[in-house]
Amino acid sequence: EDAHPVYGFEASDGSFIFCGKGLESESSSEAEAFAVKFSSTGQTISTWHSNHIGKDAANACAQLPGGGDVLVVGYRLVGGVAYRSMTKLSLATLAETWTATTFGDSSGQHGAWEGIDFSTDGATALLAGFYDKSSADEMSFRSYGNTGGKAVVMALPVTVLSGASAPTASSASWTAAKDDRHTAKAVRPLSNGDMAVLFWKDSAESEEGTDTAVAKLSATGGFMWG
Repeated sequence: EDAHPVYGFEASDGSFIFCGKGLESESSSEAEAFAVKFSSTGQTISTWHSNHIGKDAANACAQLPGGGDVLVVGYRLVGGVAYRSMTKLSLATLAETWTATTFGDSSGQHGAWEGIDFSTDGATALLAGFYDKSSADEMSFRSYGNTGGKAVVMALPVTVLSGASAPTASSASWTAAKDDRHTAKAVRPLSNGDMAVLFWKDSAESEEGTDTAVAKLSATGGFMWG
């Protein structure tokens, strides 16, 4: 019920896939993550929703390089904790292979992924979002990291995402945190292996006012300028 798509892309097979969040049912106020696959002429091919009992949402999605499967990222509320989540779906059917929520979040330290992209050589998935948010409040729509939290970017080898087992925080090649920003909204690769990151800080949580910042990170997650 009340589905809101927030992100999408054209897949290698010519289809179009988008993701977002709706409500679990007409009588529920709990958000639920979903994805839909359309043909090039707009016909629905397949759909997925998380079937998670409790709040979750999809903020971004992307296709693994080389015509691979689909990754959907966002958050999932389990036991009162908002965990950064990543779900792998079959490109053909959007059937779920696995969902990973073990990226380091815990009680009183909530998180979410807000963006995903891949390095120019296709070897690394780049995730942008936040961690260490004191509560799961105000996580009902797209801008989940706008209040509280600390910005984080994580790199995961595509090899650990291509199999049947879900990754964990220990799978990461590197993690870069920026504690003076509330979230990393997006990360985009540069041709030389470096990357650009869009950071955000909300005026309600800062005496300095609302602040957007673009930073350049090296291929290994080091801050170059911002």
